[in-house]
Amino acid sequence: MGPAESEIEALRRRLRSGETSLLDKYSGRVDAVERVRPVFVVGAGLGAALTAGSRFVADVPGIVLAVIGITAALIFGGLVGWADFRKLEISREARDALTIAEDALDRAAADAAALDEQSRRRERREERLRAGELMREAISLGLISGLMIGDALDAMLAAARLRLISACGFDAAEYWAVTIFAVTDAGDEMGKVAALWNDVTASARPSRSWHKGEGFTGVAWQVGGPIVVPDVEAASVADAFRLPEEQQRAHDRVRYRSAAAMPVFVDNVVWGIVTATSDRAGRFDLAAAEGAEAVEAIRDVTHYAALLAIMDRLVDDEEAEDE
Repeated sequence: MGPAESEIEALRRRLRSGETSLLDKYSGRVDAVERVRPVFVVGAGLGAALTAGSRFVADVPGIVLAVIGITAALIFGGLVGWADFRKLEISREARDALTIAEDALDRAAADAAALDEQSRRRERREERLRAGELMREAISLGLISGLMIGDALDAMLAAARLRLISACGFDAAEYWAVTIFAVTDAGDEMGKVAALWNDVTASARPSRSWHKGEGFTGVAWQVGGPIVVPDVEAASVADAFRLPEEQQRAHDRVRYRSAAAMPVFVDNVVWGIVTATSDRAGRFDLAAAEGAEAVEAIRDVTHYAALLAIMDRLVDDEEAEDE
């Protein structure tokens, strides 16, 4: 909940706490009307009595008495009707006042939520931009230092780690990973060359390699385009990313609930794949604002990985020419 939403909730609590006081005030107005209503009823009754009694008075006095009785009955009867109507009107005013206040708070809450969402998206875009700057700086340092491609990619991810976490929206309790795979020399599988994990012990374990069509990485390699999976348990996904039995691990369906896999191209050929995974459904989702921001952050990683791979290729070509 953002600051603006918190303020709206505080106002809503104040409204609810003051609701009893407001209703008490309107109830007091109803009571005031109730106190004068018996006077009007008595007046109407006396008017009716005078009208009835005029039958026993002869001539002009009887007529005058009837007129007075009828007039009194009409006036006081009307006042009784007004009192009953006024009670209903006061009750409606009380309900309307509360409804208007609640509606105003609902609109304000919606506006506040929209503003907070815009603020969060702006902050995440800023984190993406800063992550890009840090990755560029790391690439430059890696080239100057003559690092091997895997070490240079690891240094790139490490330099932008905190910014990427914020840009993707990862939280402390989330199991996530960003792994860069490259086509092996044999050309028939993808092997890990760099990774960024929230679980340090897991990142130290040997990583699986992938053939075309296997898992998120293998499917992205096979189709030669990005793969975004909001929820691997969704019916539309079904078994599209099912692994061979020897590749399967017990925790796969839990840890890899959502994923984004992006090909890294060098000379229009798939050089590698950047694969990001999370145990949170919807972490990567082009149809949702936050999920789309996470996808764009991984796309940025892919862009800089491709830049480094291309520059590494150029260095290798120059060394080959010198030889």
